[in-house]
Amino acid sequence: MPGLILLRLLLAVFRGNEKVLPPTAMNISLNGAAPQQYPCLFTLVTTLERLFLGLRPFWGDENAPLHLTTLETKPRHLLRHLPAILRGRRTRGIIRQNGYISHNAQQVDCAFKGRFTLDGELFDSSGFLRITAVGPAHFLRI
Repeated sequence: MPGLILLRLLLAVFRGNEKVLPPTAMNISLNGAAPQQYPCLFTLVTTLERLFLGLRPFWGDENAPLHLTTLETKPRHLLRHLPAILRGRRTRGIIRQNGYISHNAQQVDCAFKGRFTLDGELFDSSGFLRITAVGPAHFLRI
């Protein structure tokens, strides 16, 4: 099911369907630094090293547990760069000037007005969201 949802979102991006995936103006601050404003089409923050279907859309260089990836509204040459983005491979075209951002941080602060998903549940926000990594979680593999 997550793969089908990803496919639907990608189709909305390529068709320019802003009803399915509306752009959101966000102010994002990493580790308490001054916030940067981004016109975001998609933003993902997670502590996971790998997502469903083996996806790893993170290419930040910093040594920190939170992985942030943002695609700005109308990123350039998305179809060409999509395979590298989904594998977390940095290429010459996957840069901020083309609408691609990826960093690792200890804390991510986001200020925006719109909807976001947290653990599969949809929320509306008109304020501030702080995401902080507090430490590793250990799982027993059976």
